[in-house]
Amino acid sequence: MPLRLVYGAAGTGKSTYCMDEIFRQAQKKKTAYLIVPEQYSHIAETELIDRVGFLSEDIQATSFQRLSYQILMETGNLRPVIDSAGKGMMIARALHRLGGELTVFRGAAEKPGFTKVLSDIITEFKKAQTTPEQLLQCTEELDDNPLFRQKLTELGKIYEAYDASLMNKFDDADDNLTKLARTIPCVPALNKATFYIDGFFRFTAAELECIKAFLQTGADVIVTLCTPMLSRENSGIFAPVTQNAAALYNLAQKACVQVEAPVCLKRRFRFEQSAELAHLEEQYEAYPSTAYTAPTHDIALFSARDVYREVIYAAVQIKKTVREMGIAYRDIAIIAGDLELYQTIIKTVFPLYEIPVFIDTKRDLLGQPVMLMFFSLLRILTDGFRTPDVLSYLKSGYSGLSEEDADRLENFVLQANIRKQDWFSEERFTQRANTVFQEAEDVSASEETGRLLVSRNTFLSPILHLRERFASSKVLRDR
Repeated sequence: MPLRLVYGAAGTGKSTYCMDEIFRQAQKKKTAYLIVPEQYSHIAETELIDRVGFLSEDIQATSFQRLSYQILMETGNLRPVIDSAGKGMMIARALHRLGGELTVFRGAAEKPGFTKVLSDIITEFKKAQTTPEQLLQCTEELDDNPLFRQKLTELGKIYEAYDASLMNKFDDADDNLTKLARTIPCVPALNKATFYIDGFFRFTAAELECIKAFLQTGADVIVTLCTPMLSRENSGIFAPVTQNAAALYNLAQKACVQVEAPVCLKRRFRFEQSAELAHLEEQYEAYPSTAYTAPTHDIALFSARDVYREVIYAAVQIKKTVREMGIAYRDIAIIAGDLELYQTIIKTVFPLYEIPVFIDTKRDLLGQPVMLMFFSLLRILTDGFRTPDVLSYLKSGYSGLSEEDADRLENFVLQANIRKQDWFSEERFTQRANTVFQEAEDVSASEETGRLLVSRNTFLSPILHLRERFASSKVLRDR
């Protein structure tokens, strides 16, 4: 079935074109997949629901990686996937086995962080579908550079030893797209599907192999490209996109599939209400460029002496815009070249102007209180009331105790050396409490013991109830 390219400058409606096409496919009860980069999959799902009205097995917004998990799971080809920690252990194991064969990397192999570097290198190899055999074969052509040849040889051996260490028991997530490309011909339902691939700046070799597999099974493939032209002579900022187009044409030729005439979208919907932004987008790469002579309202430049004054100016302008235009704070975005530099100052300045702000940075999931509560609770249910797990649960803020009561109970647990069995016996718990507080002068031992018993029962009762529910449930649904 055919390959179709849809191209146009920014804001010409390429994503809308895909949404409208999928809407028509849904009305005809046909299967359509919208494939976007991983980080845009949630937004794509939301927009597709808004346009089509629903998502189903036949109408999906997904990414290459998510699609690979889905197809491999449905066909029974998905083995347990090794995580980053396991991958590091496998690489360390490979380095240990090759210790005597390494010369260039012998010293680096013992340094912390080297396994992470190798992990990233192997990931890039897999994305480019480069095998250990290909690496070792390349070394035969590097007679003029012995050092580089030795490095490449050792990388090939490490890569080969890592793959061998998986021993057909585990999957590396970086191999999923390669496996997907081999599995697609075995899924008959895909030959009647239409794939809309949107939002990609360039494709990896593994992604191109998947697109080729889509075409060879008989599926329709529509790819959007953000470029005003498909000319191969384009050497500006759109050169990687036009190279993508050339790679897709070459791929279609090798797959012996039809290529439809490309669809060019010219109307710039995004900038119809702003002449200066439309001019900037149009003239950004033009040489010689044409100056915009009319007064500007949507573009302004401000030069500050330091970052602090820059952030203050941004806060003042945001406050003014919200007050005069009546828009919400959530409709305003700040793009910083160096987020690490700006975020501390923004956190200091914006509260002074009563501006709520969300800073989009990566945060440790395990450091979030709700996750701390969840995992410590699971450990309590599976391993019993071990002191570290109990204290972790108390510190999460979800134990039902106030911060003061949680701190008091934590201090007592550490001071009295409370064990697993002490939590279940009120008599033993009371004896330990009386022993600890019998010499207290400011409060009687019985009064302090009573407060601790209340705290113990408050956090303990829900956990025991949950444990009973788990124990009495025979099927997962009842849990």
